[in-house]
Amino acid sequence: MNDIDKLKNVHIIVNMVRGLQFGIEENLRVLAKKLGTTYPGLRILWILQYEKEMTITRLSKMGLWDISTTQRIVTNLRKQDLVEINKSKEDNRIRLVSLNQNGWKLIESAYDYSSQMQLNPDLACALEKAMNKYDDDDFNKFIEIGIYMCTELISEDYVNWVYKAMKTFLKRKM
Repeated sequence: MNDIDKLKNVHIIVNMVRGLQFGIEENLRVLAKKLGTTYPGLRILWILQYEKEMTITRLSKMGLWDISTTQRIVTNLRKQDLVEINKSKEDNRIRLVSLNQNGWKLIESAYDYSSQMQLNPDLACALEKAMNKYDDDDFNKFIEIGIYMCTELISEDYVNWVYKAMKTFLKRKM
């Protein structure tokens, strides 16, 4: 591949990924609004459902925010009575965040709403169409490339957490 073709591909990939992110965020913003929270708040709650409790630092790494942003979102969720913040038993300086009963109810409502909603653009519909359009090998290659890029750009810890969260989700739904 020559330099011009590489440049074209980088431009297309970067802008398509940004477009995908925008489409996903728009779906989740609509859902969050229906649930009476914000998109960042919904993301934190979504992350917390996969672990009993998390430190602000770990939550910020898995949410892909800086620590101060994560702290601000968690503080707002606490004011909404959706999360609990407790001191670690091992180290009083460490704060652990977890879903409380109201947070779990909101997550369950999110699952209910998302299965009933017709969003524009509809993320679930677009994903299903893509999976039907491309064969398994193509889709698996797409996922393999995404995993490689996330590992390179974010961290292996993030990719491992994504897989762990998926397994937890499947156990809960099976």
